[in-house]
Amino acid sequence: RHDRPVRSHTAQGALEAMDTAGVQRAVVYTQHAVEFDGPEGNELLLDMIDGEPRFVPQFAINPGYDDMETFSAEIREHDVRSVRMTPKLHDYPFLDWVVGPWLDWLSDAKVPLWLNAWQIDPAELYDAIRDNPNLHVVLSEVHYQHSNWAVPLLASLPNVSVEISRFV
Repeated sequence: RHDRPVRSHTAQGALEAMDTAGVQRAVVYTQHAVEFDGPEGNELLLDMIDGEPRFVPQFAINPGYDDMETFSAEIREHDVRSVRMTPKLHDYPFLDWVVGPWLDWLSDAKVPLWLNAWQIDPAELYDAIRDNPNLHVVLSEVHYQHSNWAVPLLASLPNVSVEISRFV
């Protein structure tokens, strides 16, 4: 449940919880990278998971702040397979003049973009993703409250998937 403390704050504790639940692999990121400092938090993630193959690292980026060239080198070096953006938290619109170059790069590099449903304006999301048909987007933390826009979004954009851990 999302309203209870996590069982553990360590990689070993997460592996034990995964074993209990029958989970073989997990996409992982740090809140530090999302909420405070992307590069520092992404580096912290790599230190925390220490090459454990059951953890699939996901980096967080802020397109208004981070350097694309440095970031792209980092994800290649560490075999990072997806990235996360949080437009509302970082207070930027999900519009071409802010995220366009990043979406183009993610599309060309075939790196999926994860967006939290609570962190995105649905109209901005629709326009940006429609204009980038080769970019795969995963809408995360979709709640039943998002059904009014998330279901039509899925029906109209074939390059969007939904993660449903909060769809209770």
